[in-house]
Amino acid sequence: MTNTFHDHLATHPHVAILRGLTTADAHMVTDTLLEAGWRTIEVPLNRPGALDALEMVVSRASGSGALIGAGTVTTLAECDSAKNAGAEFFLSPHTDHALTKELTGRGLHYVPGCQTVSDIFSALRAGATTVKLFPFTHLGAEFVTAVRGVIPADIHLMAVGGITIDTVGDSMPPANSVGVGSSLYTPGIDRETLAAKASQWLDSTKGKP
Repeated sequence: MTNTFHDHLATHPHVAILRGLTTADAHMVTDTLLEAGWRTIEVPLNRPGALDALEMVVSRASGSGALIGAGTVTTLAECDSAKNAGAEFFLSPHTDHALTKELTGRGLHYVPGCQTVSDIFSALRAGATTVKLFPFTHLGAEFVTAVRGVIPADIHLMAVGGITIDTVGDSMPPANSVGVGSSLYTPGIDRETLAAKASQWLDSTKGKP
């Protein structure tokens, strides 16, 4: 069976993590990222007003081919609220078997956070086909290479946490995709700076397999 989420990430493997995004900046930030070529965007939910910002990003990105997701999802209620706001994929910072079984059972694109081989295999047994390696700064590319030798070949590994434009070349591959947070976006960033960073990030991995 084709995994459309994996297909999308294969083409657009940079995930913009817009932590702290405000509704006031949502349109500018979304437009700037889309213009630079970004098509995978995550809005973390762990701040007041995040659902409103998520909904604005979804609306602004409509028709662009972008996938908009909700991050830092820790409960089923948060996932339901994010889905109602238009989120198409969901990420957690942790491994939660019940949440993984429920969301994957609904056919949703859910990415649990993992930091150990045991985390990864328990997530896979619960139904995950994509896992977030977080925080990646404590793991590194050698860990991913080693994990690749023992997990099914079709499992998608997303590296998140502490990756910079200087280190991404060592992270992808072996990871399939990367989550890009504060080294791309910080609250209050101006459009010109964001546009420059967005282009530099995409250029940094051109030609990578």
